[in-house]
Amino acid sequence: MLQSARRNPLPYLLGLAIASNIGSTATIIGNPQNMLIGQVGRLAFDRFFFRVGVPVTLVSLAVLAAWIGSRSAIARPLTRAAFCAM
Repeated sequence: MLQSARRNPLPYLLGLAIASNIGSTATIIGNPQNMLIGQVGRLAFDRFFFRVGVPVTLVSLAVLAAWIGSRSAIARPLTRAAFCAM
C-alpha cells in the first residue's frame, strides 16, 4: 500500500515500534519485568503509571521528536530504486 502511494515506510514502521515500546514500558501489564516490579513494590496500576509511565512516555516522545527533526530523509518521497534497495 505504501509502495503504490510512493510513501516511505520508515516513519510508519518507526511510529509503530516506538508506540509499542512506550506502551509496554509505561504500563504495569506491558511486560513481565513491570509485573514483578509492581508486585514486589505493591504498586497499583495508577501509581505505577504515574511514577514510570509518564516519565518514560515524555522522554521517549522528546527523543523521537529530536530524531525526526534531525532527519530530512524521512520527509522525502520513496522512489522505486530506494524501496528495492531496502
